[in-house]
Amino acid sequence: MSLTISIRFLTGRANLHHWQAHHSDGKLDWPPSPWRLLRSLVAVAGRGMTSLPWPPHMAEMTVVVPGTKTVSKKGIPKPTQEKLDWQKAKRRLRLVELLTDGEAAQFRTANPWQGFDAALKELQARALRQVPVALCDTPNDDLGINSLISLLSSMSDAPEIWLPRSSHGHTRQYFPIHEEGIVKPSGVPVFDTFAVVDKNLPVHFQWPYLELSEADPQLNELRRILSRMTYFGRAESWCEATAHVGLKLEEGPHTSYWKCVCAGGVGQHSASIDDRNFIVERKLAPIPIQTEQFRNEVLEFVWRVTPRLTREAFRQTLLAESNATMLLRCLLRESSADIASNLDRPIGTRWVHYAVPRAIFDLPSPRPKTRLRPQETIQVVRYALNSVTMNRPVLPPLTDTLLIGGKFRDAALAIYGVVTGKKNWFDYDEADPYPRNLCGHERDRKPLCGHTHAFFWPTDEDNDGFLDHVTVYCPAGFEQSEVDALRRLVRIRQRGGRPDLLVTPVFLGKAEAFGPWQLKPGAEPVRSFVSATPYFCPLHLTHGKNGSGKLRPITPILQRGLVEYGITADVKQIDELVFDYAPADLAEVCESIAANVARQPIPPRQFFPVIEPPSTFPSLSQPDGSCNSRYKGACIRNADDPQYPFGLTVGLLVNHSTRFVRTLSFCRRRRDAEVKGPGRLFRITFRETQPPRPFALGDQCHFGLGLFVPEMESAVR
Repeated sequence: MSLTISIRFLTGRANLHHWQAHHSDGKLDWPPSPWRLLRSLVAVAGRGMTSLPWPPHMAEMTVVVPGTKTVSKKGIPKPTQEKLDWQKAKRRLRLVELLTDGEAAQFRTANPWQGFDAALKELQARALRQVPVALCDTPNDDLGINSLISLLSSMSDAPEIWLPRSSHGHTRQYFPIHEEGIVKPSGVPVFDTFAVVDKNLPVHFQWPYLELSEADPQLNELRRILSRMTYFGRAESWCEATAHVGLKLEEGPHTSYWKCVCAGGVGQHSASIDDRNFIVERKLAPIPIQTEQFRNEVLEFVWRVTPRLTREAFRQTLLAESNATMLLRCLLRESSADIASNLDRPIGTRWVHYAVPRAIFDLPSPRPKTRLRPQETIQVVRYALNSVTMNRPVLPPLTDTLLIGGKFRDAALAIYGVVTGKKNWFDYDEADPYPRNLCGHERDRKPLCGHTHAFFWPTDEDNDGFLDHVTVYCPAGFEQSEVDALRRLVRIRQRGGRPDLLVTPVFLGKAEAFGPWQLKPGAEPVRSFVSATPYFCPLHLTHGKNGSGKLRPITPILQRGLVEYGITADVKQIDELVFDYAPADLAEVCESIAANVARQPIPPRQFFPVIEPPSTFPSLSQPDGSCNSRYKGACIRNADDPQYPFGLTVGLLVNHSTRFVRTLSFCRRRRDAEVKGPGRLFRITFRETQPPRPFALGDQCHFGLGLFVPEMESAVR
């Protein structure tokens, strides 16, 4: 049965260069040469399995002679003088050719000092050790050298090479220089080429006419060698090699392999070598060892390139060896030695031509792979705002909270519609994916009940009066298609000729993983939440036409809104935050009332002195004393009191408490929706500590209005 050697490249790359080729010439030895395979087998066997002799050209017959400036050759015949060379610059003595005892005695007579005598004896002893001897088995070898010779001779014919689909790749880098532990580029560019193959498809070398069986000892020896082969070609071409007997490989329209046959060798390809479906590649293969050409070439070239010291002795050894043993000696030679000898190919090889099918390099067009993403639960998507400007960002003012929240929702729905091809969210069919959490409506256009869909909260994190972040929060969690739409949101248009807003996602994940909404270790507990944007009551507080203008209390409406949002904690107190026109004077009035110096009503806050004091009058506001920068110097009043004293205004401070923003200046319209009634600011205090997570109540709470943010206890009076 036929023998097949399979080599699988573990990294999908094969760094193989032609013989005598520069590393940057861009050429690649693909398919691999048969000569490369045989040399790899010899190299693996020589690493601990077989004792291999050193090649003759590696013998270095030089020795340093200390204290010697020159070597005298007086009285020595000319032919004998050429056998010993003195390198004056390095003070080395080099033995060119083996000396007889008489010739050695002549050199000792001409140079009678002790150092020269010791150096000459060392060279003579070293030369005797370097005289080539016949190859024979060593008792302690795991694989005998004769077994290796027999194995190599059986595979000396050019094999068929089966290649999978492959292509050529390259890298560009610079040779590094190591100086004092620092790696620096040398400036020498390297164009490194390699073959790219599938990691799971090996390259097959097949000898169809080599008869082997599973019980053959040669097969077991070959498998032991291949099991120790870790790379093929350069050291970075990691591989796994195996041997098979009787492996059947076939060509066809749906095959994964194509056969490359040596044209003119055993098993010649049926197609002409000039066929346009094939590429002709020149490869190195052994000269058939049964021919006289192989023996004559080895005897001639090996004798020519062998050092003079052992040339004649080596020739006599070669004459007594078989052709199979000569093949091993050729495989043991270093390529650098043959290149230095100006040979156009290694000794014992020939140039053969392989017909390589072009279909090997016809790679299919790459198709984008559908990556299965894990189904992650996304509740919070946080964006940072910027603008396309040179000097500083032009951000929207805090008063555009409702407008920016609505634009975010519209932009997300528009991006969602790009994928599905629907212009409006109410055009989706039953089979289409539906942005339920983004639009806040069912498929029948009815609004969703509760507050489980998306909130769009524009916020001013640095309290400079301009919106710099947008938080999109969905308690029920977004669908994956909705998350994809939010990921693609990168730009929002502004009104008033301002440059477009650039939005950058800075967080995607669960609410429990969002850092600003978690209580940090050592932080103060949170019981109070204060308005960051005005609260607009979703109901009319009047009792209708027959109510005589009497207003209903707002505290129950706020508490009902907390329950609808999902907060069932017990509320301790709800205060309304206002600003007085003269807070210092108000403090004095409150102190006077507390000391029974003055009585209510106090003009001009509770009535004008042009009339008599009324029987019913609004209660006075009390100084808050809060350290919150938004409400520095603010006052608190009873939220359910229907009457307001004179001199109050509703708003909040921004830009380090230097600028006052009234609630009346906040944008109240979003598309077809408009908030009505006055905007009011509150502080809600719970009896128990709460997680520092903001919430929104009231009309248009899903678009930034009625937003309550946590307030530390140290900031509350």
